Amino acid sequence: MKRLLIGMLLAMIAGVATAGTFIGLNNPDMKQRWVCASQTFSADGQTVYGVCQVTVPTSVRYMQPARYQYATSWDTNTGAVTLGVRTCYSPAHRGIDVSGCPTMVSLLDTNIVIVLDDIPFWYASTSVNGDILLTSSLVWRP
Repeated sequence: MKRLLIGMLLAMIAGVATAGTFIGLNNPDMKQRWVCASQTFSADGQTVYGVCQVTVPTSVRYMQPARYQYATSWDTNTGAVTLGVRTCYSPAHRGIDVSGCPTMVSLLDTNIVIVLDDIPFWYASTSVNGDILLTSSLVWRP
């Protein structure tokens, strides 16, 4: 009886350990202040597309920093990043931003929450391979 309980416990632990894998998608450069939001998979599920933004601080009091947004792609197997063309520029400014650039909060918040390994995430999309894309630049591979 004792062996049966130990065997069942080990089977449950092994099942949890192999439940899935998180693959982190890299930021373009660790020296700058990048924030990235992954949005969708390619048709074959091997590439992730999204937006990365770098913020350039200003030393002027009450001035909002300049923001540059770039189209970005990641390899789902390695997490390697490829920075694409600049899609939006918001110059340093005071007051309301009139550049028309989307905020990163609007890109990260999809209003769809899923729970993986007891942790809530914002859901972005699912690939043809069954991988789940999270807006926080993570891929969940079941």
